[in-house]
Amino acid sequence: MPPIISGFLATGSHISGAVLQIGLFVLDTLLYIPFFKLVDRQRQMLEGETLADETSEEKAFEGQSVEA
Repeated sequence: MPPIISGFLATGSHISGAVLQIGLFVLDTLLYIPFFKLVDRQRQMLEGETLADETSEEKAFEGQSVEA
């Protein structure tokens, strides 16, 4: 059963159960955001390093000098 509806039905059709689940969902989302941002930043750094490595390899393959 969907989260908000289950909270409503589990409390005997009181709106407080649905409101509690909404509040907990918002809290959970706010707690997870910093970790998602951290992972995203790490992946962007890895992609930047990969792109730089590929560019260096292409220049070396073409016979151009590669500066590190």
